[in-house]
Amino acid sequence: MNIKNLVSMSNRLPLGIMLAFFLLFQSSCSDSSGSGSETDSESLYSVTYYAEDATSGTVPVDDETYPEGRYIYLPGNTGNLEKSGYFFTGWSTESDCSGTVYGEGGTFIMPANNVSFYACWENIAKIIASEGAENDYFGDSVSVDGDYVIVSATEKAYIFNRTGANTWDSGFKLTASDGAAGGGFGSSVANNGGSSVSISGDYAIVGAEGAGAVYIYQRTTGNTWGNETKISAPADGTERFGVSVSIDGDYTIVGAGGAAFIYQRSSGNSWGSEEKITGTGAGRSEYFGEAVSISGDYAIVGAYRDDDTVNETGAAFLFHRTSGNSWTEEDKIVPSSGEQGDSFGYSVAIHGDYAVAGAPFAGPDSVLRAGAVYIFQRSGADWSQIAFLVASPKTESEYFGFSVNMDMDTVIIGTMSYGGVYISERSESTWGGPVKTEEPESSAVYFGHSVAIDGSYAIIGASRTDVGELSDAGAVYIYLQD
Repeated sequence: MNIKNLVSMSNRLPLGIMLAFFLLFQSSCSDSSGSGSETDSESLYSVTYYAEDATSGTVPVDDETYPEGRYIYLPGNTGNLEKSGYFFTGWSTESDCSGTVYGEGGTFIMPANNVSFYACWENIAKIIASEGAENDYFGDSVSVDGDYVIVSATEKAYIFNRTGANTWDSGFKLTASDGAAGGGFGSSVANNGGSSVSISGDYAIVGAEGAGAVYIYQRTTGNTWGNETKISAPADGTERFGVSVSIDGDYTIVGAGGAAFIYQRSSGNSWGSEEKITGTGAGRSEYFGEAVSISGDYAIVGAYRDDDTVNETGAAFLFHRTSGNSWTEEDKIVPSSGEQGDSFGYSVAIHGDYAVAGAPFAGPDSVLRAGAVYIFQRSGADWSQIAFLVASPKTESEYFGFSVNMDMDTVIIGTMSYGGVYISERSESTWGGPVKTEEPESSAVYFGHSVAIDGSYAIIGASRTDVGELSDAGAVYIYLQD
């Protein structure tokens, strides 16, 4: 129908019918314009997943296509991909996973092209007790030195020997030869950040606070440990002897209620020359001795209820070995921005000229119990704060700084809640990060309750992890850092 015919019809039809004809005519003209082909549809793009060296399992299959700018949400390891000696960590658009790694639920904006996602893996060894049991809390405390890792459990401890890049043997079990059952052998105390086990070279120490003693073992051959030496609390009324321990070379420090004791190895596995140290103005009520660490000629002792500045802000004390086994208090450190109840010194570590102290109950920027960590550097006999670390973002009741450890230019920081561990590395005079590592699997409970680091290996305890049908048996994860 053309315009001439439409006008002719207008002389004979009612107005309403005429209007309908006009609209129909306009639509037909629009549909038949140009060459007669339809308008090009919006461009759509696909998403494909690749397993990247997985030894079993299947990748997700996405049959949808997406326009540019569309938000998509990435899946987790829905096909149970596995790679021997590794844990799946997410997906990356880079085949070497050098770019952003997206975990389950991660958001990605579609570009104007098809997208490939590659499975990313991290070299993580999972260790469990060879004789695990319910409520074993394996991993409550951990320590590492070279090729050996010691892990606490209820009334026992295990030492593991590295046999490959990140493979470990089944472990050597330690128990008190005098059968001090119920003495807390190897059991970390739940209300402090101290460690009940420590290892250095051919010697390992295990605290037994309930029995008022510590046990030191010597490596005899391979991963066999024996020649046990027991050190009991001094007969001066000292309480909680063995609540925390640390060993380095020929010296070991033992925390107690209101004091700490340093012992020097004389020969073999004989330890004598006891030196009792206390902090000026700090005693049992300040919880001096709940956390200890020793490195070379220096030792640090936490007193997290010290209130020299504000009530229970906390403090830590640095001691220096002057000769033999004589130690003198060198400095007292407190947080620059401490507030009431921060519990600075709840966890402590020292290495070389650097010391670190956790304040897990601190509330930076009014985020309650988010936690904080402070790093100090020695210059002569003075220890000055050089770094203040917090999680980003801060999370209420994460207790960042519940556990700490350090080695050379790296600090590892544990939490008590939400399953996270943080790493901060020093570059010249600046401490970066901290960068968070999530638990490698959802079953890893209390991941970060204990931490240790030595060279390329980071040891992380998850002491409330269920193992099979064993509730709270516990597990430890060992990361091989690039």
